[in-house]
Amino acid sequence: MPPQDPQPELALLARMKQGDEPAFVALYRRHKDAVYRLALLYCGSQQQAADVTQDTFIHFIGKPGQYDPARGSLALSDRVWLDRDN
Repeated sequence: MPPQDPQPELALLARMKQGDEPAFVALYRRHKDAVYRLALLYCGSQQQAADVTQDTFIHFIGKPGQYDPARGSLALSDRVWLDRDN
């Protein structure tokens, strides 16, 4: 599968940085399943995976500039959050 075009992500990210809640919701909906699957694979527990997914998006809200859509999915760019408890 070819990499996803980062342009729509960049536009949503720019809007989110300006406080646009619907832009955050769109990014959340695009990435929540991938973040959860990676967390579940890493943690092995549904509850821990849900907690890590929540923490990832809380981190994302506070520091949206750390996400670079050109580098891949939010799940991979925020993998550091998966290491927090292990």
